[in-house]
Amino acid sequence: MDTELESIYIVGSFGVESQSPFTNGERQAVYTDGPFVLTEMPNDVTTGDLVRQGFPFFAGTLRVQQLLYVEANEIAEAKWHYALPPDTIVNKLRINGDEVRSFLWEPYEADISPWLRIGENLIEIELTNSCRNLLGPHHHIQGEIYKVGPSSFTDTPGWTDRGVEKGTPMYTNRYCFVQFGLQASPYIRYTNKEVSYVSND
Repeated sequence: MDTELESIYIVGSFGVESQSPFTNGERQAVYTDGPFVLTEMPNDVTTGDLVRQGFPFFAGTLRVQQLLYVEANEIAEAKWHYALPPDTIVNKLRINGDEVRSFLWEPYEADISPWLRIGENLIEIELTNSCRNLLGPHHHIQGEIYKVGPSSFTDTPGWTDRGVEKGTPMYTNRYCFVQFGLQASPYIRYTNKEVSYVSND
């Protein structure tokens, strides 16, 4: 096969599960051999890679949410922190329906005091990725590549494959994705007079 066949896209609310394990590679690559099956849309996800949780080919924005209960009205300051940079192109933090901040780069923190209220608070994070996991290239022998050209979807080296000998097969049956989601749980640091404590509920 000289080039990949034209992709067929299935649009809808569903999950995708690989029948073989996922493994990590360089440049935040995630590998699996497939095959894939359609599943119900996951209702619950955890901190970590969403590729492994039913969204390997996903492109767009996912919203995750959690309730936070604030017991006291004496909180002088509450700061939101990402423990590690999110694996997203952009993500938005919303509290009780109001947008607090969009995160594109450091610092991955925000003063959320004006948005918190006593009692229940709805915390929402909108995670947006690129089209990389949808469009590929999924089968390049070098996995996640930073330079992509027409030849990246074929079995022969091209101008983006410097250092690769002519005639080297570039296609592999293995699928390559990139991580998407939160590497670690965000946390809120409260300052109440002289007391600081951390919550990552």
